Amino acid sequence: MLNKKIKILVVFAVLFMVGIAQIPIILSATGQSVPAINILYFLNEVVLIDTERYDVVELTGPLTDYKRFEGLPYTYGKIGLYSETNNLEVTYSFLEETLLSCHMYIQSGEVNYSQQLPLEKANAASLLLQRYEFYSGDSRIRDMSNILSNAPISSNETIASDNIKLEVSDTGQWTSFDLKRTFNGADYPALTLSFREMDFYAFDQVMSYYKIGNTDVKIMKTQAIDIALDRAESYSYTYKDEKVENFGIVKETIRAELEVMDRYQSFELYPLWKVDLPLNETYPGSATFIRVNLWADTGEIINIRALGISGDFQPTNSTSESSESTPQATAIAALEIGNTTAITLVVIIIGALAIAGVVIIKKRSYQNHFRSF
Repeated sequence: MLNKKIKILVVFAVLFMVGIAQIPIILSATGQSVPAINILYFLNEVVLIDTERYDVVELTGPLTDYKRFEGLPYTYGKIGLYSETNNLEVTYSFLEETLLSCHMYIQSGEVNYSQQLPLEKANAASLLLQRYEFYSGDSRIRDMSNILSNAPISSNETIASDNIKLEVSDTGQWTSFDLKRTFNGADYPALTLSFREMDFYAFDQVMSYYKIGNTDVKIMKTQAIDIALDRAESYSYTYKDEKVENFGIVKETIRAELEVMDRYQSFELYPLWKVDLPLNETYPGSATFIRVNLWADTGEIINIRALGISGDFQPTNSTSESSESTPQATAIAALEIGNTTAITLVVIIIGALAIAGVVIIKKRSYQNHFRSF
């Protein structure tokens, strides 16, 4: 009987340890999780927020997702920074220990910076990137900082220098600096900085995990169009048991653009041609054009499919190849459940299990035929 009670206690001890392991919090000596400390360091050293003037509260997370990046830990959350004069909320995400995004939302008051910031946004962005280069140790940031500090920048324009492209979007209140690496006409995503009026608003980077496979563009635009037209001659799809083929293509309005996409492995980018062949009429299923994607170094067809104006037409039983995918910048998914709720749930579960264990042990002492686990 004693041995069986010990077995029960061992089971509940294991359940207790498993429950504790599921709490997505790593607390430091200061009571803040490691991701929260890391984002505070970024805010202090790169954005120049005087974090010492705030009380910090973890509002969401940190939570970790191992599926988004194929087994690598993607950690995200939200913190609140509260002072007598200013309240902020900051969302963040890390891939392993590398910062992917930081978005700052001003709830009230004026932000407490540690020093006076430049009044010119491009200059403020350039200096922020200089600090980020020191923070990250990534020397590639230097050229991006230089294009912001050296080129004359006005609202809503695109500037290219060497292998860096800067796209500026300015509405007066909101300003965005989107930086890309460009090789042979193909743009590889890098990072984006955004400001709300003169305050920092967002930092997003993908260059730490999107790698460049190669930059070869051996197929020219006219060749890509010819390859797409040739492939479209034998293309067909089935819509409501009807085979649709022999398409009329309006050659005068064909569009071809260089883009990049994963090829041999995830997050390793290669250039491709995206060729849209407009149709002379609307075909069954509301198809208005045929899209052909092909690799820019070999001309090999990646996929072909009929699409509607909205781009969401999906014919059934078509002869198209594998479905198209394009790289997306990482974004935070804000969750409502926070650390306190997570801890509370685990405590409730563990408490319920402990109570159940006591009941079972007592019940065992009054029954002669207790069934062991």
